Amino acid sequence: MSYLFTIKKLFVLLSVFQEIFNRKQEVTVELRLRQEVLARFPDDGWFYFGVVWAIVAKNMVYTILDGAGNLTDITRSDMFLEEDEGYAAIEVN
Repeated sequence: MSYLFTIKKLFVLLSVFQEIFNRKQEVTVELRLRQEVLARFPDDGWFYFGVVWAIVAKNMVYTILDGAGNLTDITRSDMFLEEDEGYAAIEVN
């Protein structure tokens, strides 16, 4: 029974990784300097509005200026634009 449980856990983990991989593959829109984004900041994992301040690696990593004036490098897969599908799915509690 424990092997079956472990196999089920592996399938769940596989599906999670597949979801992450698919999200990274879908992100194809390049960002422009001074463009507003909704980004997940790595220090606390929360989403905040910010502005693209610099392009670190084209279509992969961008430096984002947040409302407090801090600059943070964030991957494109952790950002949403207003026209992105996932943007509307974020709910505020």
